[in-house]
Amino acid sequence: MKVNNSDQSLSLWTGVGAGAAEPRYLYYSVFTPDGAIPVKPVFDPANPYVGRITARSVPPPHIVKSLQRCLLNAERFSDPELLRTELYLSAESNGAASLSGSAVAIVHPTYGATPETPFALVHKERLTQAEMEEVQDIDLSATRENHPNYVYYRLYTLIGEDTSKTAFEPSDPSLGRTEWSFVSPPRQPSTLKYHIAGVEGKPIYRFAELYSDISAQRELGMFAFMPGHALGSLENPLVLVQPERRPGLLNRPAKFTRAGVSHMAGIGQCRGGQIIYTDGVRTNRSPNDTRTNYQCTLRKNDPERCSGYIDTDFLELLDE
Repeated sequence: MKVNNSDQSLSLWTGVGAGAAEPRYLYYSVFTPDGAIPVKPVFDPANPYVGRITARSVPPPHIVKSLQRCLLNAERFSDPELLRTELYLSAESNGAASLSGSAVAIVHPTYGATPETPFALVHKERLTQAEMEEVQDIDLSATRENHPNYVYYRLYTLIGEDTSKTAFEPSDPSLGRTEWSFVSPPRQPSTLKYHIAGVEGKPIYRFAELYSDISAQRELGMFAFMPGHALGSLENPLVLVQPERRPGLLNRPAKFTRAGVSHMAGIGQCRGGQIIYTDGVRTNRSPNDTRTNYQCTLRKNDPERCSGYIDTDFLELLDE
């Protein structure tokens, strides 16, 4: 279901008027880039991926911020400025709900009214270690629905087939599958690849080339993920091909982890959290230099500019 979030309002009650019976609930699911995670206040042990809060628990004014903060509180996540998370009216929404202060309707609910139509609380980045310890029994290869809608895929390195952790046919080890409902919104090539990489335990697939089937000549575009497009069937699984990795090819993404701003040799100013590209090969810049460095560039497609060396202690390779 495609949703135009700019004109949508949210409804907090399932009845009309003050005489509606209590309690009324709002249902939601929680996602990280890896995929759906179990909620903390589980009301149905058979479905630990859908939570609920009472509609009356949302304080006025009834706007997106109020609802998002209530869901964060229910899950015991800290995000006071709402910078780490986004709220989607449904997992199929093509964009997050606006935080601009839009009014929230209180009758005739369209979203979040049933366990089958939950809101989606989405973390923009992976959880911290402390937050991960609060989440119980994460199993990204588990079945979420009684009749799951699977996305089938094949894994490849540059020299041939790779082995999938979710392979279900012994004679076809590169063929894996995951449940579509586990994929984090907005559902597009980048989020699907991130999810599959998490399921497989191989971060390199976050940066893989994604094809509609084994005969495709071009990577999938955004339009292919719009509602109504069938992708990843058992007969025509999607194909993920690992990117090329070799010395001298500065295309491996890495996060600069040093706080603040540093002036690194030959590369200019780098900010904490900035993405830099390297080949991942450790090197000493001189015989007298005991530190190891990565050769790096700030631009993946323009290695001639802003290139230099960064201490390996200051970089976190994102594909391993």
